[in-house]
Amino acid sequence: MASRKHREGCEPCVEAYLSLARDNGATDEQIAAALPGGESQPSGNSASKSAGSGRGNQ
Repeated sequence: MASRKHREGCEPCVEAYLSLARDNGATDEQIAAALPGGESQPSGNSASKSAGSGRGNQ
């Protein structure tokens, strides 16, 4: 889903999905493999603060 949202250009959505994936045990390597170009948002970014609402900054 994060790769689809990335293609659609919804970066807040991507960050929320990546945070959710990390919260459920996905590694940075697994996340990078799922995104185009193997890019991964760094751990501990603002996504972990905004994932609760899925709407970006609260």
